[in-house]
Amino acid sequence: PPITTGSVSVVATITGIGQIISNNLQTINTGNVFVETAPSLSISAISIPSPNGASDFIISAGQAFMVSVNVQNFGQAQVIGLAELQLVVPAGYTITGGATRPFIVGQPVTWNVIAPLTYPQLDVITINMLTTPFDINNLTTANVVRGMVTAGITLQRPASITILSMTMSTTNVNAGEVEVPPVSVNVLVQNIGSADAFISVNATDLSFLVSSNFDASYLAFITLPSSNIFIAGNGGTANVVYYLNRIGLAVGAATMDVTINALDANSGVVTTNSALVVYDVT
Repeated sequence: PPITTGSVSVVATITGIGQIISNNLQTINTGNVFVETAPSLSISAISIPSPNGASDFIISAGQAFMVSVNVQNFGQAQVIGLAELQLVVPAGYTITGGATRPFIVGQPVTWNVIAPLTYPQLDVITINMLTTPFDINNLTTANVVRGMVTAGITLQRPASITILSMTMSTTNVNAGEVEVPPVSVNVLVQNIGSADAFISVNATDLSFLVSSNFDASYLAFITLPSSNIFIAGNGGTANVVYYLNRIGLAVGAATMDVTINALDANSGVVTTNSALVVYDVT
């Protein structure tokens, strides 16, 4: 066979002797044959495309994530027939829809996985070529140059926030007056989980009870800090400061409640904690 690829000219000569008249017969024809390199299949490196925070292979215990690879063909000949990949995970992980997936060369293959609740731990996941397709030209099993890939997974304790303190710059305000300077409310938050988190800030984090009745009108007078405040895992802290231009619309005992919401940086799951402070409106 040719040792180079590409279009090759082939000449066929057929000779024979006539049965009725013993004369020599001959025909010559020319055609082109295209020579290809055999298929050469390789599984790409494993990636975690979803959620975005898990792309570094650091996972919060119990979270859902997606695993993805694709198979490349570095040869010229195409492949046909059944082609399958298999995801292998340690005990405790759950694969939605089964571990085996068919594949088409060049297209992503994905699995949805749920991590176990145990932490901390280091695990390894593996994807192997379970069923290899055939060379379309000669129907032999395609060559595989990389039929197995692995990736390490780090499991962390999910982010978990607690409010250490909540203080106001003053606890005595005057009814119906605009406060100058604004009253500040400082909330000190700690992340007792291992995963980092981002605090999401909204006006509705604060709620007000005046004479035991909820008063939504206060929300119009809140100046918010920047949203997505970073708070590191393993005991990291962050200050969330709200500024209130008016917090006393009616005379009486008042209660301010704050609810802090933070997003686990790995999973995007919300962790919440609340606290309250009491003040007087005169």
